[in-house]
Amino acid sequence: MVSGSETLVLGAAPVLDASEDANKARGAAETTCALCHLPARYAISAVIDDATHYFCCYGCRHIYELVAPELAQGQSLAAAMGAAGLDLNAPCCRGVLHGDPVEEARKTLARLMFNAFLTMMVMVLSLALYSDFFFTWDASGQGFRSMLQVLAMLFATPAVLLLAIPILEDAVLTFQIYRRLTMSALIAVGTLAAYALSVYATFTGRGHTYFETASMTLLLVTLGRWLDARTQIEGNRAVEELLAQAPTTACRLTADGREEQAPIDAICVGDVLRVRPGENFAVDGQVIRGEGSVNEASITGESTPAHKGVGDAVYAGAVNVDGSFIMQVTHVGEDRVMGKLVRLLDEARLHRAPIERLADRVAGYFVPAVFVLALTAFGYWSWQVSFEQGLLNSLAVVLIACPCALGIATPLTIWIGLGRAAQRGILIRDSLTLEKLSRVRQLFFDKTGTLTTGHSELSEIVLADGENLHPWQLLQLVASLEQASEHPLARSICAAAQQQALTLLPVAQFHNRPGQGITGAVGDKQLLIGNWRLLQQDALALAPVLQTRRVQLENSGHTLVFV
Repeated sequence: MVSGSETLVLGAAPVLDASEDANKARGAAETTCALCHLPARYAISAVIDDATHYFCCYGCRHIYELVAPELAQGQSLAAAMGAAGLDLNAPCCRGVLHGDPVEEARKTLARLMFNAFLTMMVMVLSLALYSDFFFTWDASGQGFRSMLQVLAMLFATPAVLLLAIPILEDAVLTFQIYRRLTMSALIAVGTLAAYALSVYATFTGRGHTYFETASMTLLLVTLGRWLDARTQIEGNRAVEELLAQAPTTACRLTADGREEQAPIDAICVGDVLRVRPGENFAVDGQVIRGEGSVNEASITGESTPAHKGVGDAVYAGAVNVDGSFIMQVTHVGEDRVMGKLVRLLDEARLHRAPIERLADRVAGYFVPAVFVLALTAFGYWSWQVSFEQGLLNSLAVVLIACPCALGIATPLTIWIGLGRAAQRGILIRDSLTLEKLSRVRQLFFDKTGTLTTGHSELSEIVLADGENLHPWQLLQLVASLEQASEHPLARSICAAAQQQALTLLPVAQFHNRPGQGITGAVGDKQLLIGNWRLLQQDALALAPVLQTRRVQLENSGHTLVFV
């Protein structure tokens, strides 16, 4: 503090320009997406071919705009998307082709848990069957061996079919649209071949069984797919949480001065709204009356509330901390800064990173090459040894080529990385950005020159010369008055007092001065606490030593509270 003021390490982030021209987004209570037919909770409209369509997200709208001509010609959605070069596994596309991604992830998890139990049983039975490699069963043990194989087959059959069929469907769909083989084809063929060979060995009594290989391979690949789906759902949840920052209704002032609660869908550019202390701004606008502090952390990432007065811009999702504002609406729907953030996140997730596209191109050659090698191995060993040996060796080629490790490591790494980033309030725009982060060597930050932790805390108390108060005594007085305030800095001061186990004192004559600070009486002392504007408003001057220290602290990026 300066003469009892708090210093806080804070920073600022740039605000997106909200001046672009765009169509006004109007939500509808029971609207469904024109593309995927899922409920359009946050309806987004677009005029396409002289007709207004509603979409559940910007990704679906973007897809619809690209494939509208093909759809008009009667093509299927999957074929139209393939012709447009869109990724069928993108979150929006997955909702289009396979339903709600959240529901699909839930079903995948249920299959995964059920198959984990079945695979565990298969592995236990296989441990006994592994003894084939160390000694030969005698005649009395052959029946027991056959029983173990039958039990392993009974457990492996539902495990393999439940997990292999979705992978095989993806492989067939991709081949139909793109005319190329993918890793899904490799996995499906390898595991189903291992299962078929094992069934053959079980009924003929010739050769070994590989039920555990098929079931475990599918389990690991499906685990990787579930982790990937969870990553996409977390990204969707981040978008929903961002949208939830804006309220669904607003207080609109009519021409005769009356107040009415209007749904956001009914708010238009030019409307006049009232925003009371503690309320969130529903749309972007310009202040035409009033002043106060506004918390724009959801938009800028800056945890210190910004002072807003007549003529200043305010954004949807921001919180009115202590002022009473009359604002005129300038942007609604997707024109809002928040809408543009959501649009960036939605559209970015449609596009794959360069390394993913490279992997797809490599897979286009790698998978056919693996099948050619497998057929070569089958032909050679069938001719040289036996049909069974040829089938076994070709199966080994296919299974060894299955990317089980990559199928888990890649989505798991992304899942953990994005989760850790989200916990720290970091939104990764797209996979390209995430990929490039590994090559970053220099970082450039905004003009404030400060980095923040996202929350404020007391770092220093500076007293004027001759002040006979102990710093903790001053903190006790300030925290006692600040406990009646909802300002984020007030909460930080109270937290510092609590850490020092200070007892807060009774307060009288509390008064809030929006955008400046607070005043009140604590015991026999009359306190005035606030920012530099409060001192200027009351024509209060700082002692030279405090003025010097103030400049030093402000230059180092601290936020000052004067007492």
